[in-house]
Amino acid sequence: MVAMELVKDRTTKEPDSHTASDVLAAAHQRGLVLIKAGMYDNVLRVLVPLCVTDEQLQQGLDIFEEAFSTVALAAVATTTSVG
Repeated sequence: MVAMELVKDRTTKEPDSHTASDVLAAAHQRGLVLIKAGMYDNVLRVLVPLCVTDEQLQQGLDIFEEAFSTVALAAVATTTSVG
C-alpha cells in the first residue's frame, strides 16, 4: 500500500479533502479504483495486488497521473479566472 496526503499548503499542512475527492473521481472515471482515507479524507491510498503485471502497473500510474493533471489544470483555470 502507498498513500499520499494532500494538503493545501505545505507550510500549514491544512488538509485538502476537496482535491482528494476530485482526484478520486477523475481516477474512477478512467477506470482506476483508489481509496480515500485519513481523519480529514485527504489521503489517497493505492493498493496494488502482488500479481500485477508491469503493463497493468504502468497503465494505473498513467491514469493516476492523468487524474492529478486534470484536477490541477482545473484548479489553475479556476484561480486564473477568479483572480
